Amino acid sequence: MDYPILAHPGALMVDQHQQWHVSASDFLLHRQRLLTWDPGLFMMPAYQRSIKGAHKYGHNIFSYFDPQGGMLVPQLHRRHRGLGMWKTAIDGTMTWAYIHIYGKTSRPDMPEVQDNGVLHSPNSFVIRGPEGPLDALAWEGYREGRDDARYLATLEHVMAKARAAGKHAQLVARTERWLGDVRVDAGLEKWRWEMVRRTIALLE
Repeated sequence: MDYPILAHPGALMVDQHQQWHVSASDFLLHRQRLLTWDPGLFMMPAYQRSIKGAHKYGHNIFSYFDPQGGMLVPQLHRRHRGLGMWKTAIDGTMTWAYIHIYGKTSRPDMPEVQDNGVLHSPNSFVIRGPEGPLDALAWEGYREGRDDARYLATLEHVMAKARAAGKHAQLVARTERWLGDVRVDAGLEKWRWEMVRRTIALLE
């Protein structure tokens, strides 16, 4: 109750029943039809006013359904949970359900699985398998986004230590400028490796 929450515009469109329960084959064959949950939408002035307004009064602000847990778009899950939250100043993220069991256990010999792929809920980060839950691609993307955030936190920590010790002043200044120039649509692998490179240099 203490946190204002912004629903992502893409999620609002899905919630109006435009794109629920897409079969696996249709999903793979018609990716161009998919809605996008671009974290850059939170950079629009109206959203930034809401975010800055919450911070002004001492509140954190979270995003919701960005995208739904079971949507098989791992790169978007990753982008939101790391780079996207940081650049848009969102403090946290949540979804309807992390495990939302829907349908029956999926087995490889089931005709519907052979024809359509594994059944899973659009609101679940896991697949209900015969020997227990399996993490889906969406969860792997979520985990990578969290790891991106950890790399960023480590870089900011070693920058602060170097600044306090009066070391690497030029590198710290260049890194601050580089971070300020990073866009929300930056290549995530390049961003992570550049953070690693600068962290190692600052630790020397």
